[in-house]
Amino acid sequence: MERVVRIRGLHKSFGKLHVLKNIDLDVYESDVLVLCGPSGAGKSTLLRCINMLEHYHEGTIEVLGKDIKSSRANLSYVRKNSGMVFQHFNLFPHISVMDNVALAPIHVKKMPKDQAYEKAKSLLDQVGLSAKYDAYPGQLSGGQKQRVAIARALAMDPKLMLFDEPTSALDPEMIKEVLDVMIKLALGGMTMIIVSHEMGFAREVANKVGFLDDGKIIELTPKNEFFTNPRSERTKEFLSKIL
Repeated sequence: MERVVRIRGLHKSFGKLHVLKNIDLDVYESDVLVLCGPSGAGKSTLLRCINMLEHYHEGTIEVLGKDIKSSRANLSYVRKNSGMVFQHFNLFPHISVMDNVALAPIHVKKMPKDQAYEKAKSLLDQVGLSAKYDAYPGQLSGGQKQRVAIARALAMDPKLMLFDEPTSALDPEMIKEVLDVMIKLALGGMTMIIVSHEMGFAREVANKVGFLDDGKIIELTPKNEFFTNPRSERTKEFLSKIL
């Protein structure tokens, strides 16, 4: 199976704060990896390093066979072929839902406008928002905004999807509608790395779970092993508090 992400010896600091410490990670095609751990463990920073939203100090990151630090062309290729969904949606408030989804294919992939809008319609249908084509982000609930953000990322036909705590800013009743969309993506074979505290989702969809603490990957195992037979005491302690 094709390796999508390869990380070796990754270190990242913010000033004197050493946030990521010697991270090694492999993610393969169709993997659904959920990264969990306490606040401040480095989960979101690790995710943001994968597409260079955060610059790292030591180590190598290869995504889709490209070393993202070796050239701008490599980084551009990776960003065009991966999608990222953030905690706070990051939609453009002054344009419609349809325009938000169609924008990147038109401007980045140079897709003809009529084709981009057909694609946007199809993706909005896919995430259950066919009634909201002409709505503006300010008219949507948090769950609807996050589903638009997912559709926008999918509009670039990504080979990898990164999710940074996609449900943490949502009211509890809106979480399920976003997780349902992510479950469909996983079942469709999308390669995904997800920072999340939603352990029920991890149990249902992930094939691997990674536990981070103090900037290190303490445990990275198949899902069933992670929940039924964690190796480290720190992982056991974490699971005892959240399950």
